[in-house]
Amino acid sequence: MQWTGYLSKEELLTSIEDMTAAPNGPTILYVTHHIEEIVPSITHAMLINSGTVMDKGEEWDELTESLLEKTFRVPVKVEWENERPWIRIKSLLLTEKK
Repeated sequence: MQWTGYLSKEELLTSIEDMTAAPNGPTILYVTHHIEEIVPSITHAMLINSGTVMDKGEEWDELTESLLEKTFRVPVKVEWENERPWIRIKSLLLTEKK
């Protein structure tokens, strides 16, 4: 890849994946509000809400709908694609009472 001075988010995430997947790669503490940025070589997650640790452990155990809903306080849907979690907010529309 030729250096242009700027990296797209996916190029940065590919670089992080390559570094952390290497046999003698560095240990990385990656902080994000975007769970889709969690690349496969990141093995653990800590969920924090307002400074309180909600849960921590292996990423597949932590990045679940129930724990993310508890952390973000909104209904969410989590789907895994290419070993990366993708989140979306479920509809917040309430059914009107008749």
